[in-house]
Amino acid sequence: MNWNVESISQVLNRKRIRATYGAVAAIVGCNPQNVMQDRPNNHQNSWIVNGGTNLPTGYGPQDHHPDLVTLPIIVRDPKKLRRILERERVAG
Repeated sequence: MNWNVESISQVLNRKRIRATYGAVAAIVGCNPQNVMQDRPNNHQNSWIVNGGTNLPTGYGPQDHHPDLVTLPIIVRDPKKLRRILERERVAG
């Protein structure tokens, strides 16, 4: 399956897992600085985060999913993220 930011953010939202911009960018084939370009600041997209702060860049607290800071899982490795996505695709 060809993954895009929308489908990745849907999986991350369902699984309540954060992934870094770099990990997502590696999957979709773009620059980490552009991965969220033109995407709304909403709860679903807030699971894609800055690897330094572990939070989404440019989001206010009202834009964070309520579970965002209480769940510790942050995927930084694109290979691990791909495995999570593929397991979700098989299960879905």
